[in-house]
Amino acid sequence: MIKFYGNITEDNKKFIIKKEKIIFFLASVIPISIGIILTIVAAIKINIIWLIFCIPLIFFICIPLFPISKKTMGLIVPNKILIIDDLIISEGTNFKSVRNLIDIKKIKDYGDYYQIYFKWPKKTYKFLCQKNLLIEGLIVDFEKMFFDKIIKK
Repeated sequence: MIKFYGNITEDNKKFIIKKEKIIFFLASVIPISIGIILTIVAAIKINIIWLIFCIPLIFFICIPLFPISKKTMGLIVPNKILIIDDLIISEGTNFKSVRNLIDIKKIKDYGDYYQIYFKWPKKTYKFLCQKNLLIEGLIVDFEKMFFDKIIKK
């Protein structure tokens, strides 16, 4: 078993939050764009008052621009990564993500942490293993386990 446990650095938190905001933005742009187009068509065909419905849609796209609360941080930032048998588990204050080791696409070694990337559709940025938080196992064991997937950055 390999276990990373503790609070990750502010820079690593910012990395995860930035990636999650990008995912949220991209996932919301397409349906919201369709909603805005339909609202504009309704405003042209039916009544101009329909344009008022564009305001909440535009606001929804802007949500990633706002700072994240501590409660939301618990849904995004991990504080424990476990590798047990053929599973890897990422736990935060308010979430738990479990993936199979065979679903790992690559692992980027950024020096002070590893970022684990998974094959689509199991992508997530919640598997960030900060090296100084390793409390069980050894870095050598981790690197032996994933020698063919680790890319040094």
